[in-house]
Amino acid sequence: MDKQTCQTKKQSQRSLAFVTRLTSGAFIGCMIAIALGAVAAKVLPIDLEDRMASIHTIVYASFFVCTVISLFIKQQPQFCQYTLKLSGLVYALAALANLPSYLQYGSVLSNAVLVDLFIVDFMFITIASLCWYSAQKFAKKTKQVQQDIDQVQGELSTS
Repeated sequence: MDKQTCQTKKQSQRSLAFVTRLTSGAFIGCMIAIALGAVAAKVLPIDLEDRMASIHTIVYASFFVCTVISLFIKQQPQFCQYTLKLSGLVYALAALANLPSYLQYGSVLSNAVLVDLFIVDFMFITIASLCWYSAQKFAKKTKQVQQDIDQVQGELSTS
């Protein structure tokens, strides 16, 4: 192979790694950002000045931070695994944050509002479960990648 072909392949691999990291970070960053926004909507007081601006800031900042961090992580399966687990926990927390509403206002709220709250909580729990399931898939991939690395290192050391 000539030098030009080698350089093209290196650039191509580097570009592919960048796009993979950016895609992982943006997708999972979106997942965790929405979860954090939902928790912020429950935790921040309703009478807080610029409450919506605060929630938007939390959502966009967490999305941005997750995306940028993903660009520097070489072990993408591990990054995805841990970030998805964190996302799952935050979604579950968002669902649990509605529990006081059920207990405190359950007798006052109409059935339609209670059904709406239940649907939102069901969606949060479903997304949390999907995040955990996906994290388990990445855990298996991480384990396989580590086994492959160990195998290659073993073969190199015996050569």
